[in-house]
Amino acid sequence: MKLSYKQYGKRLLILAFPIVMNNIIAQLQMIIDRIFLGHANDLYMSALGNVSSPVWTTMSFCNSLVMGASILISQSVGAEKREDIGEYAGAMLKYNNIIPIFLCFFWMIFPKPVFMILGVSDNVMPLCLGYVRWYAPLFLLTGLGGSLGVILQTSNYTKPLVVYGCIRSGLNIFLDWILIFGNLGMPALGIEGAAIATVISQILVFILNALYVKKFKSIKLSKESFKVKSSVAKKVSMLGMSSFINQMSIVFVMATENNTLGKYGAESKFGAEIPITVLGIVMKISQILNSIIIGIAAGSQPILGYNYGA
Repeated sequence: MKLSYKQYGKRLLILAFPIVMNNIIAQLQMIIDRIFLGHANDLYMSALGNVSSPVWTTMSFCNSLVMGASILISQSVGAEKREDIGEYAGAMLKYNNIIPIFLCFFWMIFPKPVFMILGVSDNVMPLCLGYVRWYAPLFLLTGLGGSLGVILQTSNYTKPLVVYGCIRSGLNIFLDWILIFGNLGMPALGIEGAAIATVISQILVFILNALYVKKFKSIKLSKESFKVKSSVAKKVSMLGMSSFINQMSIVFVMATENNTLGKYGAESKFGAEIPITVLGIVMKISQILNSIIIGIAAGSQPILGYNYGA
């Protein structure tokens, strides 16, 4: 049954509002992280700016699969094709867990060559390496966590995202305060403490998501669901390709900006690090607006997919 215009608007508000709020909370938490790091050491901000671009490039592999599977699952829900729902969800869960394993080991073993290509200065190179090696294990949860998020969205359960977002961000900020500055008797770990805080908070939210997903049966998975056909994998990857290309283009621009600022900033009175730090701050603030737009798009996607399939 297709939704009317009025029904669409009401459903969009119900689904999109929690996603938008979750995105805003996450962006505010990341801004607070940067404030903590800036107070601890100016170079931490520059290091974080250099790390963000290449890390998000590799994460876009996982995001593209999630996007493609989300569209197909929504269409199958509208068409009431239960078997197809299981196949698409199985493909998403399978490949979105295999790829992050390679990404984790890549960032644990080869971070320095990547940063050298991007023109990271010698002053911040050790900080970048320290941060990314603590952060790399989080890739193991990125694929499965994103897949669980899609299952929640396509099943019209987005309210938990706000609750879990508050828990994640609150815990992350608290752990940042402890681990970056060495409060409550803990050692001051600086930028590595920020990475550890992020990993711990994300693990907790992943566990909460997994426990919640088990409570409903909107998407039923069996052993057959994980025997992915090549045609299913092709559909998922092709639909997610546009998202991947978009992510890659954005990150390419950011990497170029970082290289340019590092090169010409070194010749100015500000040095190589301060311009990159300023760019990172401006980009992070602008992402608050972007997170609202992305939240609305994410909320509309299951509805549009359902209507298309119905």
